[in-house]
Amino acid sequence: MDKRQVPPQSASELLFRYSIGDRNYDGIILNSPDLRRANLEGVRLVGAALYSARLDYAILRESDLQNTVLNDATMLNADLEGANLVCVRLSEARLMRANLAHTDLSSADLSNASLEEANLEGADLSGADLSGAWFDGAKLSGLRLGWNNLSGLDISPLCEVMSTLQFAGPSTIDYATIVMSLRAPRLKEFLVRTGMPEVFADYMFDCARSLDPAGAFKLLQSTFISYGGPDTDFAQRLNDAPAERRHHLLLREGCHPGQETPPDHARWCQPARPRHPRLFEGVPRPSRRPERDHGNLATRGPRRREGVPDPDHARRPRLLVLEA
Repeated sequence: MDKRQVPPQSASELLFRYSIGDRNYDGIILNSPDLRRANLEGVRLVGAALYSARLDYAILRESDLQNTVLNDATMLNADLEGANLVCVRLSEARLMRANLAHTDLSSADLSNASLEEANLEGADLSGADLSGAWFDGAKLSGLRLGWNNLSGLDISPLCEVMSTLQFAGPSTIDYATIVMSLRAPRLKEFLVRTGMPEVFADYMFDCARSLDPAGAFKLLQSTFISYGGPDTDFAQRLNDAPAERRHHLLLREGCHPGQETPPDHARWCQPARPRHPRLFEGVPRPSRRPERDHGNLATRGPRRREGVPDPDHARRPRLLVLEA
């Protein structure tokens, strides 16, 4: 029986057989193999299990590691450029400064993997689980994303290279990711491109800021005032005034801060819940509720003919938003 048909039982045996030209090790199982600085370029390890492998500075360029189990592996400075890593399991793996340029990592498990300063330029990460992964200092230009689990990680490095990313489909993002990435540039654009509706992105920002005391105070600096048509000029002056002088404009001329104000001189500010302008776009106004009058259907109040001005238009409330 050819020895090469028997799977290698140790790392040293694998290296020896590689040196004599053997490249196929599909399905082998090795526990904690020490393959540091090994040259395994072009090796085939489809469906293999290398538990807690040590592959620091190893060369695995153009290798086939499809469905390989490499959970908890140490692969510092490893060179895997152009490798087939479809469905590879790299959960908890340490890949700092590894070269993963132009690799196929689609549907890979990279949950909680450390990819600091790794080179992932041009890699395909569509369908990959990236929850809890770390990308600080990594090269991410030209990444292909889509259908990813982006929960519990700082996506700031991805936002920084937004213009080079390719989005093949939507992704899942949780509140922890937004909190961790709140100061990232173009974060809202990234969320929208991953499939999140724009209105949700806006409100999730406000919710995330509210978790920080300083951010919550900033949110309280916005005031919503309902006003009618006759007060339009006053509301515009109030909105255009500097923040530090707005409270003075809430009183008419002749009144001073601290002075008791007659009821007819006060401008009442009534709090209202913030509304996003896009929430009600395209929603038809409810028709007047019909009521019965001696058995005949009639609407409440007279019907207004087309082209006739609405006398109640000036009295309808409006919403004024003040940003401090």
